[in-house]
Amino acid sequence: MIDQLVKNKMIDQCRSIKEKLAHVNSLCGVFAEEVVEARELKSLDTLENLKKSIFFDLTLLLSHFEDFMGECRLFLQAKMGFKELGNFGEGLAGARYDEGAYFYVDPKGDTIIEGPFDVVAKFENGKAKVCFKGDCWFIDKTGKRVGNIFKRYSR
Repeated sequence: MIDQLVKNKMIDQCRSIKEKLAHVNSLCGVFAEEVVEARELKSLDTLENLKKSIFFDLTLLLSHFEDFMGECRLFLQAKMGFKELGNFGEGLAGARYDEGAYFYVDPKGDTIIEGPFDVVAKFENGKAKVCFKGDCWFIDKTGKRVGNIFKRYSR
């Protein structure tokens, strides 16, 4: 029952984000038209006000999206029983049960990269930094080591 309530709330938030995106898209169209008009009239005030308006709407949209992603992450964490679930980067997030080692999961909660890792970072540009037993290196999205060990730390 609670899963359905959370799912419905997330669906409503998705709709809200889609509506806000449509609004920003229409603002961009208006902005393009106004740019032409402002150039013809040499009205920089109009241009600056439009830029501020679009920036504000985009900032608000990003805030809603970040809130939504945070709720999705917390829902997945509770549903799968993870003690910790990091932020998703490129479709993967570091997770762990209890005090165990970290591994990477997809948004469905399926384990994609086994680990074990003591430290995991968010994926960026196809790579993530991981550490195990004092050694750190980068892995790709299949879990394959990319490059040499580049740092040692003491536990």
